[in-house]
Amino acid sequence: MSEAMSDIRTKLDELERFLGSSVSDALDAALQVEIPCGESPAWLELLDVFRQEQTAEDSRQRAAASTGQLFGAPPDELNMVLTEIAGSAKERLNKLEWKDDGQNSGRVQRIFNVIDCIPRETLILYRKRVMPQRRSMFAGAMASAQQSVRKPEPANSTSKTFIMRCGKCGAPRLKKDNFTCEYCDTPYAEQ
Repeated sequence: MSEAMSDIRTKLDELERFLGSSVSDALDAALQVEIPCGESPAWLELLDVFRQEQTAEDSRQRAAASTGQLFGAPPDELNMVLTEIAGSAKERLNKLEWKDDGQNSGRVQRIFNVIDCIPRETLILYRKRVMPQRRSMFAGAMASAQQSVRKPEPANSTSKTFIMRCGKCGAPRLKKDNFTCEYCDTPYAEQ
């Protein structure tokens, strides 16, 4: 393997780690906010790191009241942070000089696809965690049926904030049915 090929792989590894850890840190900080549409020192620091403005207090209160959000930072603020992460990653990826040789082109395209999906996919997961669940007339029956097959959660987690992470890049596992990391393509079983 040539030195240039090794260098591009190293840079792609670093980019995947940046994406995974940044999204994971943002999601963790947002989920750790106890007050609906509230703030915490960690969340305010994250907003500062990604150069995002905090939503005005009256807007936060209106959003919490109108959505019924149970806890967590405002989804709009998380979206701004995630969009900044995605933009930064796309800029880094565009600056890389790599030869379209087939070996790296699939990986680069996968990373571009992940970058494009980061805000939307992460916000879907976030909203499922922080918003009240809608209940249909069959919700009681469904909950009862699912209760009997539900797997126990890890001992060190709380049901609202536990997010499974990739062992290689630290990215959050956004969908239960994904068996490979969306960020670095590492199978979860190998971790």
